[in-house]
Amino acid sequence: MFTSFKYVAVLSLILITLAGCNHLSSEDAMKTAQEFKEAQFNVERYHYQDGITPELMNEVRNKLSPFQTEDFLEKQTKNRILILPLLVAWSQKSTLSLEELKFEPISQDKERKIINLSYTGTLVLDEEGEKINLSGVMSLKNTNKSWKVTYDNFNAKDLFNLAMERK
Repeated sequence: MFTSFKYVAVLSLILITLAGCNHLSSEDAMKTAQEFKEAQFNVERYHYQDGITPELMNEVRNKLSPFQTEDFLEKQTKNRILILPLLVAWSQKSTLSLEELKFEPISQDKERKIINLSYTGTLVLDEEGEKINLSGVMSLKNTNKSWKVTYDNFNAKDLFNLAMERK
């Protein structure tokens, strides 16, 4: 009887441990969102002699792919949002950095393993110190391995306008 109790106790402990390993919290989602936005908007190089080349676009794609679902990455690549920070840095001849980035949970669908966040931050053009407010909403899906961005809508129009102002 004692042996079967030990067996059940050990089995229960293993199941609880395994269940805990697959659980990713909303804090984990916000951490992924933070890392994604920082990777997206912190641009240290802006001197592209040949402009924004396919090789450079591929470099950005590879840097951001760990944070996004494959479908979302494809959409971001096709509509050029993926390289928007590079375009801004190149056109303004400035590095970019993201400051004061804050996330707030909007809603969470535990059954579908999706969390929706709103965010704000400040994009700083380091050469001149010009600042642009950044705000948006983002959805992330728990893939049981990690959180992945499935949607991100921010004030891209402001950045497109800035990218068109070539210095």
